[in-house]
Amino acid sequence: MSDPLEFFAERAPIMQFDAGLSRPDAEYYAVVLMRRYCARMGIDEPSDHWMKAMPRAEWDDDAGKPVMKREPLIPDYRGRGL
Repeated sequence: MSDPLEFFAERAPIMQFDAGLSRPDAEYYAVVLMRRYCARMGIDEPSDHWMKAMPRAEWDDDAGKPVMKREPLIPDYRGRGL
């Protein structure tokens, strides 16, 4: 399988029904796995698809779920982090 959208379309329902996840959670997990698949296979991620707007996360094999990357603090108008 070399098409990232096909990979996503296969993973999301499996995670929804076999793992008992809600549809949004299953799609989110599938997007994270698809990005990992693309990086491993050297394939470009879909750039014209809604999943491009999904937040970045990395997959934790030990936990079996995605882990959000910590974003840097955004300073407020006084220069302190929010």
